[in-house]
Amino acid sequence: MTGALPNKGAKVLVLQTGARHDYRVPAAFAAKDMLEALYTDICAGTGLGWIAQLAASFPLPSRLADPLKRWSARRPSDDVLRLTKSDDLLALNYMLRFSSETDFERRRVSMIKYTIARGERMSRRGLGNATHVFSIFGEGGKLLKDARQKGLPVFSDVIVAPSTAKIHWDEAMAYPEWGPMPPDPAREWVDGYHPVVNLVENTDIFVCPSRFVADDLVKNWQVSREQIRELPYAINDSWLGVQSTPVPGRVLFAGTANRRKGI
Repeated sequence: MTGALPNKGAKVLVLQTGARHDYRVPAAFAAKDMLEALYTDICAGTGLGWIAQLAASFPLPSRLADPLKRWSARRPSDDVLRLTKSDDLLALNYMLRFSSETDFERRRVSMIKYTIARGERMSRRGLGNATHVFSIFGEGGKLLKDARQKGLPVFSDVIVAPSTAKIHWDEAMAYPEWGPMPPDPAREWVDGYHPVVNLVENTDIFVCPSRFVADDLVKNWQVSREQIRELPYAINDSWLGVQSTPVPGRVLFAGTANRRKGI
């Protein structure tokens, strides 16, 4: 089986967009002196992230203020930050265009084209001295192919079932009155690129947070069960001691209140 586990002396290149898992993945590798680099879009403490931190304190139109506030809150630990390489201008240009677009289909195309552009940018940046690559949901585009061609094991954290787009579409077809129609998953190819196909074709080991995600990979994307590692996300023990104070008629939902989240 391909995908040798990283051990002492390994150097792992982590690819992720945003502050997924609050940068815990690159931090874990950095703590063991195993982090080669973090390739990300934009974060506080590096590049345009410095400007975002300053600008977020000024009164600005919400179109600018909202992403600046989000970016200023993204900050890896210092040991990760010194190994972080970001695509600030590319990310800023995409966010400004994406935030002003209201059509779901055009937003989807814009997002995938941005993913392609970032993958090409990371490919030009190269793999450095990495011995392994860890990608969040296949983020990395062309760089994942580069890694496979050079024989580097690629691990991917599959944060959501890859068939989510189809599940969302089927739910919308059954209950169209619940909100606007999402993009048709049958049209997910853009310029010869499909995010999930790129993930599946260029990953050795799939790290899944649940059996549902793992089963989806096996049943719908022909991934071998031997390539999958189920690793449920951890929570702080303090949450187990929270005292519930229910209020009649009130519902707590942890997530965005829309059809895709099951609300």
